[in-house]
Amino acid sequence: MRRLAWLIFFLILPAYGASDFYETFDFKNCLHWYIDNEPHGVELSKEPKEYIAALELANRQPYSWHKIESWYELEKMPETGKNKLVSVYSASAGHSKNNYVQKFGACYGNLSVGITCLPKQNFPLTGATYRAIKSKGILTTLACVAGCKTGAPAYIYYMGYENMEGERNIEHETAKKRFIKVCGGSL
Repeated sequence: MRRLAWLIFFLILPAYGASDFYETFDFKNCLHWYIDNEPHGVELSKEPKEYIAALELANRQPYSWHKIESWYELEKMPETGKNKLVSVYSASAGHSKNNYVQKFGACYGNLSVGITCLPKQNFPLTGATYRAIKSKGILTTLACVAGCKTGAPAYIYYMGYENMEGERNIEHETAKKRFIKVCGGSL
């Protein structure tokens, strides 16, 4: 029984338990966003009110990562529910005026099905849906396919987790060069 539990854990973890790390560029406001859904390990009382608001929004959804209490519960969830698991994403950026900006939002999906962020949030991807496009490098680029007119970026770039040597996101590299040209400075 113990071996079965570990097997299930390692089969489900890569698809549903790993954190996602993205970057995107806001050329209008000259912000280079770093976005992830890495779980926070601090007490809720130490989290900013914006994080709490995103967490509460996530927990009001039918499927929320933050309400799952065991791998068994995740295993029993229908596949459609697993692809609609909402979690809190953090977005941080350094502004050209040396101000640090941090925002939080509730989004669902994963790299294999795409990502959708819930509407009416103060978050760079709010209301937008992204799907993977054919990428030139090993790492995937996602294009905005719905909700793009709200000011959401046209693309988000998957950056991997502890990239292995040679893993590149070619579209990200091109966008980064354009960002430096438009906004100045270096990244």
